[in-house]
Amino acid sequence: MIVRFAVEPAAVTMDDVPAHSRGAVLDRLIDRWQHLGVLVINGDKFADSELAPALNRLKDRPALWDRWQTALSNCRVASSTRSWRGFSAARTDEELKRLGECAGLACCCGERAHKLGVKADQHCSYREDLNLEVVRFDAADQAKCFRAAHDLAGKMIEIGDSTTELWAARFAGFADMSRTIALVDRFAGTKDSESCGVRRLLQGVDRATGVASVVNLYCEVTTEASEHNVEANVRESVATLSRGGVFEVVLYLVPKPDFQIESHGRYLRFERAVFELDYGIEVLAGKAVQHRSSCSLKVRQEGHRKLEGALQRKGRRIVIKPPARSR
Repeated sequence: MIVRFAVEPAAVTMDDVPAHSRGAVLDRLIDRWQHLGVLVINGDKFADSELAPALNRLKDRPALWDRWQTALSNCRVASSTRSWRGFSAARTDEELKRLGECAGLACCCGERAHKLGVKADQHCSYREDLNLEVVRFDAADQAKCFRAAHDLAGKMIEIGDSTTELWAARFAGFADMSRTIALVDRFAGTKDSESCGVRRLLQGVDRATGVASVVNLYCEVTTEASEHNVEANVRESVATLSRGGVFEVVLYLVPKPDFQIESHGRYLRFERAVFELDYGIEVLAGKAVQHRSSCSLKVRQEGHRKLEGALQRKGRRIVIKPPARSR
């Protein structure tokens, strides 16, 4: 679901967009970026990418410059494969195919978009030969892949849906990009099944292709016996991890009265992306979804930070390391 997109340096100045519309154009893209996107850059660091000097030219346009700086601080950015050398080197379709290998969307100025097949009465076009959607920068938020991702993010999780496909379609891309993942679910860890929701979550994160993640689990306990039960179940799940995607699991055992005061909702957070799940993490249990659940994607708010902080203060903290890493 997560949309990997690249921006042509010539597009950021929006010279082909009326001056009074440029701020709104950028705001709409940033909103998509915060919720659903990953900006793909050439080079290992943003400072070394072709976008850096292009953005520096916006310093005399502080309204746009400030928006970009805030977005780069708060939104996801990823380095492309080394084969993609940037738009400045993309003079042939062969070069653009390399972009299609690491991103699904190219946000271009009007001139390049037209050359790549976007007609005058269109804002985007899919190039099957490049495995790449091309969109005019001024309409980037309306790219088909962004709209499809937005629709999927809020789609009901239905009984019978494949849990493997559910993970791959909605969560895997966010796991790849996240150093910190948090699950707030008062019933998490209470089941010891090999295919329980917590185990499926941890195994999914363990297979992630990005950085190794710290996974924080906030679970409700009622008695000393339930504390032992939840801890044992989580330890058994962590013991199955071996691929290196999980750095450590931090378990917070929160007494039921404290959990009920702080939270009645359940959510799964990947850095700043928060999936609110009506039925909780058990939507991932088994081979097929057993209970229908609403699902909504939001950007992390101050309330989420305060909630997790309160649960940390009131819960017993246990750090559990995976037994081995193959990375």
